[in-house]
Amino acid sequence: MSEEKLNGSSSLQKPGNASASVLQVSTNSKQVIDDNDNATGVYNQWYQNWSGETKKRGRVRSKTKLDLEKDTCETLGKSKFICLHFARGSCKKGANCPYLHRIPAAGEQFPLGKDCFGRLINTDGMRGIRSPILLLKDFKRTKTSAERMKKLQKLAFNEFSKYGDVGEINLSNGLSIEYKYQANSDFAFEAMNNQTLTGRETLKIAYSPENKALDDQIRAIVRRVLHPEKTQTEKNSIESN
Repeated sequence: MSEEKLNGSSSLQKPGNASASVLQVSTNSKQVIDDNDNATGVYNQWYQNWSGETKKRGRVRSKTKLDLEKDTCETLGKSKFICLHFARGSCKKGANCPYLHRIPAAGEQFPLGKDCFGRLINTDGMRGIRSPILLLKDFKRTKTSAERMKKLQKLAFNEFSKYGDVGEINLSNGLSIEYKYQANSDFAFEAMNNQTLTGRETLKIAYSPENKALDDQIRAIVRRVLHPEKTQTEKNSIESN
């Protein structure tokens, strides 16, 4: 398959410089395309899937992985967005890349409606509703001893904290990693999906539907509406102290 055909198959155009209409092509994306020559539709290089695809493929461990110490660098790009293939450890342009080669800074804000890579939020192809909590279903508490659980939590913290501030790490219905900021969660999703934590599994990461911070906000709003007198009493008590 020619490079021109491969580049022309993308269903999306990266944001930033309008003249830069050719996407970077990761080794992983090209391998998936080569392995699916009989697939029909349009191949989306950002989300690594075919439009209308219903057949499920087995997990394939990524051939590349981000090395922050070696791969982080100043680039020529003026874009506000981070390079998706840098996150996946597969950008071959290095300092010549038109996108940023770094993790999101703490609290960094990106243009409304887009994630740190410049992708539209909540569009077809995104892996569920975004959340600062990532869920690794490969690990279950019922199948894991207490000692192994502690080792897993430590291992997960050491690996995932490379990509941003990690709050809590829990093991119940799966190993969950909660980031302080959404942008870091999005980055870690791409950096660690199809990687391995222990060397025995290939991670399939999902956004957790459980968002403790959001749940707390909703409960507080409901409480203010249903019990305004209690809310005011508690507020007066706090102010008097």
